[in-house]
Amino acid sequence: RPAINECAGRNGEPLILTGNGGTIAEDARPEFAAALQSRAGTVYSGSQECSWLIRVNKGENVRLHFTFLNTEEGSDFVTIYNGETTQSPVLSKTSGSKVPADVVSTGDMVLVTYAADYTVDGFGFHATWCVDGSSCAVDDLPDLPEPAPDAVLPYNATAP
Repeated sequence: RPAINECAGRNGEPLILTGNGGTIAEDARPEFAAALQSRAGTVYSGSQECSWLIRVNKGENVRLHFTFLNTEEGSDFVTIYNGETTQSPVLSKTSGSKVPADVVSTGDMVLVTYAADYTVDGFGFHATWCVDGSSCAVDDLPDLPEPAPDAVLPYNATAP
């Protein structure tokens, strides 16, 4: 089963994801498990900058399928680049609550970034990714821990 990859990237370096598919999201707190399984989100707060570099085999293309989106419209963006850097062409830049159509790269890599500011909290996003031409595991959700009962955790408490 695919693993959930929380807000990632340190010192400007993205989390590198390889293989045939997986799931990404801006959050991996324990209470996020139930939200993901019910196709909802948990409130994010504060400023965030996350990045994931998705690589598939040479000659293959990456498809990204959003399963949830709820960010501050016009301010907190998920951006998908057609390559490995923010200098690569932009395939999609989205915010708000309308789940966008699938995005397909023209090469074997996409860089996904998520940037949120301090103004309005939202519920974030989650998406699956796969090799184009295969099924992005929309219904095959990752194994996640049970939500902590009545736990009030600081934002991203489980992040490394």
